[in-house]
Amino acid sequence: MAKNTAMIIAENIRIQMAINNIHVTDMANNIGISRNTITNLKSGRMKMIQIRTLENVANYFEITVGELVTEHHLGVS
Repeated sequence: MAKNTAMIIAENIRIQMAINNIHVTDMANNIGISRNTITNLKSGRMKMIQIRTLENVANYFEITVGELVTEHHLGVS
């Protein structure tokens, strides 16, 4: 079943946060986005996302916006 874009972004944020051992508060403080916004992003509840927010999140994780919004099939060959 295909995921919607908000859920793909949420999953990618959760993966990046886990890989990099990042907490919501640390991320919020470093990129100037509220904790509430980050929590909504990583839960997939945020339906309208500003491009600037996506850019800030992608830059924080040193990935592209394209990577942030693309579904990755980990462990599937």
